Amino acid sequence: MNKYDRFLTRGKPIDGSKDYVYGTLSIIEVCPSPIKVGQEDTDCNLYKITYRAPNTVADWNLPYPQKSTFVKPETVGRYTGQNDVLRNKIFEGDIVSFDDINNDRVFGIVIFNMDTLSWVIADAYKIYYNLCSASDMGVIGNKDDNKILLKDFEWNWSECV
Repeated sequence: MNKYDRFLTRGKPIDGSKDYVYGTLSIIEVCPSPIKVGQEDTDCNLYKITYRAPNTVADWNLPYPQKSTFVKPETVGRYTGQNDVLRNKIFEGDIVSFDDINNDRVFGIVIFNMDTLSWVIADAYKIYYNLCSASDMGVIGNKDDNKILLKDFEWNWSECV
C-alpha cells in the first residue's frame, strides 16, 4: 500500500458524470447559513475531492498541479487498505463476493463498523464478516451503480454506511 493510500477516497461528481474521482476528501462546512435556516445541517456541507491533474508533470521541485471536483456526499467511500484477488482496491460501499468459513460463496457490502472500529462485510442477513479474514474476495460492484444486487438485503444497509 502506498503511504498516501490511507487518505484515498472516491466519489461521483455532482455534475452527473458516471466516473468516480479518486483523491483526498475535503469537507467545506457552509452551515449554518442564513439561506438554509431551519434545515438539517448535515445536508448543506460541500464535499470536494482533490487529485493530481491528469497528463501533468511536476516542474523542478514544485508539487504536481492539482484539480478539485465537488462530489455527491452519498457516493463518498474511503479506501479500506485491502485489495481483491484481481488487485482492485476495495472501498467503503463496494459489494464483494467471498468464501466464508464453510467455503460457501457469500456476498455483502463493505462498511465501517463503529462498534468494533474495523472494516467488515455485512451480508443480506446482517451477519458481519471481518474484511481481513475473507478469502478469495472479489469486487462485483458498488452500492451506487449496482442497487439491484442489494435487493435481497433484509435490513436497511444505507443506515450503516
